[in-house]
Amino acid sequence: MIYHTNSAAYGRVRTASGFSEDKKGVLDTVINCGWHDVNDLYRISRPEGTTNFLLLFTLSGTGAGRIGENLYELTQDTMLIIPPFVFSEYYTQAQKHWSFYWIHFDGKNVSLILNDIIQQYGNLLSLPAVKVSRYLTELMDDKKSFQDEALDVAQTVSQLLFGISYAAKEHQMKGQAPDVVNEIINTIRSAYTEPFSLSVISKKYYLSVEHDLNQFFETVDAAEAADIVQKWKTEAADVLEPSDADILESAKLYLALRQMRDELNADALTVDCLTLSYGDKYTNNTHMYPCLSHAEMSRRGEVAVCEADINATLASLVTLYLTAGQVMYPTLLLIHRLIKLYMHTALPVQKSMERMTRAHANII
Repeated sequence: MIYHTNSAAYGRVRTASGFSEDKKGVLDTVINCGWHDVNDLYRISRPEGTTNFLLLFTLSGTGAGRIGENLYELTQDTMLIIPPFVFSEYYTQAQKHWSFYWIHFDGKNVSLILNDIIQQYGNLLSLPAVKVSRYLTELMDDKKSFQDEALDVAQTVSQLLFGISYAAKEHQMKGQAPDVVNEIINTIRSAYTEPFSLSVISKKYYLSVEHDLNQFFETVDAAEAADIVQKWKTEAADVLEPSDADILESAKLYLALRQMRDELNADALTVDCLTLSYGDKYTNNTHMYPCLSHAEMSRRGEVAVCEADINATLASLVTLYLTAGQVMYPTLLLIHRLIKLYMHTALPVQKSMERMTRAHANII
């Protein structure tokens, strides 16, 4: 494959092309893809259209897209589907900037699924870029190695298509549904003096118990989450394991947990980490740990505790009130001479971020 990065008067671009194609014509394939961060000097016009489908995923800023006679405004967390063989153009609006992912791809499944989405929802959809960014960054990763490039790329395309399909369906359902998050909050507030459990909320709003966190997770501000990712990465000495997409999911989890806590005027929170990390019912089945979220809260002088540990949560609150400082609650797993292994530390100090940008934060 060929990777290209460039800066010019119109902005910055990164592209990937030269993907291996399935010679039998059975597998879906990527023609090229990339990321652009551009100003109003950027404009692409294709009077005859493209020979394959093109998707544009807006990350920030404002662009414009035209398909035939139809003009679309491209704002954050929208996706434009441009079908082949039709007049199309896209550009940055005057005195604006526009940051977006794009992908040209082709294949039988690509055509069938995208044509079906256009028929159901139109060419422009509301779709958080975080739902698909992991697949695009994987395709643009010049350090990634493929066992069978054509097969691996086809697999990534399938994951991307299904991610788009699920997101489109969720968007349709949200447009028909009430604001469940605020209704849940109001229910809890109105009954805060009475015995309470999540099963009460689940029965009232016809949701699974796991759905409550998901509701908050889906309403976070993607741009704010992206800013937190940059903050964490800037403060870290190195990113050892997770991809940018993984770190972004952790930032979204932090914002979701913070929103739940603040909306309910709670003094502390504790998370069932193993269910969150190894189960498949929370946060779009991303299997994340709340370590970075907890570390960020601890650094702010707030109480966030692992493993749904009520005793540790109460002890942390008492310690916080007595000391008016930051709280740490390490679990000592092993002592061997001078080596001590701690888990569930969520170190609050600034320097902790140098070692905690990992899939699961263990401090040795």
